[in-house]
Amino acid sequence: MVLPGRRIRGFIGVLSLTFMIMLPAYVTAETATNEFAMFKRTISPAWLWGENGELTIPKATPIGKYNFYAAMSGQDAGQIQGEKLYNTNTSFVFGTSDDAEIGYTKRQLYWANGDRTDLKSDVFHIKARVLNLAESFIPQLSVGVIGMSLKDNQFTSTSEILFNPFAAATINVPLFSEHHVLSITATAETLYADGESTDTFYNAGADLSLFDRKLIIAVEQQGIGKTDSKSIMNAGVKLKLWDFLSLGAGKFNMSKSAVDKTISQANSYTMFFVSLELPLGRWSKAKSE
Repeated sequence: MVLPGRRIRGFIGVLSLTFMIMLPAYVTAETATNEFAMFKRTISPAWLWGENGELTIPKATPIGKYNFYAAMSGQDAGQIQGEKLYNTNTSFVFGTSDDAEIGYTKRQLYWANGDRTDLKSDVFHIKARVLNLAESFIPQLSVGVIGMSLKDNQFTSTSEILFNPFAAATINVPLFSEHHVLSITATAETLYADGESTDTFYNAGADLSLFDRKLIIAVEQQGIGKTDSKSIMNAGVKLKLWDFLSLGAGKFNMSKSAVDKTISQANSYTMFFVSLELPLGRWSKAKSE
């Protein structure tokens, strides 16, 4: 079984009842890659697209010492009895050092009039960079874990938490100047709960940062190497309006053959992104220089 074990199956049962309403496109998902992609989007923080994460997969790069951001991603989640629903994912992330960050994420389903539903979850994450020999050309390596409460959103017992441990490697390649950078990331990750775990999934992503990170184009592929299904592709673009505000939009849940017009994209959907950033560490460093 793709996602074995009573504990993980129990989690999936509860989560599916909750988020299948939020993500109706996944009702028809049957393959291992589709299942994993669904849970990645269910438990992933709102990374800063193209910076400390691609879109849903983490990058080895942390946000930096004393830097802070609050980011939100959202999407149309369909209807219940004719009433529109919207799924939101709000994250607060702080850089505790140059090589580590911690974060908290609240996932919430809203009615179109702004009222909150009872469907919500709490997520935390930590990420630590364990190898950083150079900013460019030499890969950086980070390890981390994302955790979601399995019961009443209370983190009182490890047996009641679904863990998503991961390792990420990122390499940055300047294109003609340090203001335009191509970044490539590969991750290996699994789901783990109460002594049981899934298979390891491998993902990859790339982003192109232009004009000193003012414009970032990112793409990622989930489920690389899985022979039972086509991998899933997500793509997005983010524009930094000011040093503290960014807006973005992306297309998620596409097949790797999305350019093939003969393949239906009925299960894909659009996600929107906004972030408010306080790069206190970067501002302080700039003043000292």
